[in-house]
Amino acid sequence: MFKDPTIKIKKTIGRFFLPFVFSVISFLLLIYLTVTSYNYNSKDVEIIFELFASLLFGMVLGVFSKILDEKYNFKFNKIIFNIILIISIFFTFILTHFSNENKYVYLAIYGTVISLCVMTMYFLTSENFSKTFSYVIKNFILNLFLCGIIFVGLSF
Repeated sequence: MFKDPTIKIKKTIGRFFLPFVFSVISFLLLIYLTVTSYNYNSKDVEIIFELFASLLFGMVLGVFSKILDEKYNFKFNKIIFNIILIISIFFTFILTHFSNENKYVYLAIYGTVISLCVMTMYFLTSENFSKTFSYVIKNFILNLFLCGIIFVGLSF
């Protein structure tokens, strides 16, 4: 019963290894913010939010480029691809850190993230729209339900 899901999880982690690492780092940063008492005006919190923005950009860019690689069979060297992805995250972090809270920088980053998500969905659904769309909606509703249960449980 549990053999099939664990194999799928292992395959997915192997397929999207660097975005998985970025999501684990984001989760650890979120735990740090939850456990410690913080002030929104603190410099540490600003740096953590800048890291969130750059890690989110890296996760979405990594997934998009991997799906594009699988669809069009580009011959990327995996090591060079990972180095380029880490450099793009570092550049995004530097851009957000030294922008002096410029709203246009965050607008550009999150706009790029949203457009990459939409293009990823297009490349995934271009072959079988109804199957992919129903899969995404079903998992969205399931995750929304589970997060609602966890949220209500933690609220009391």
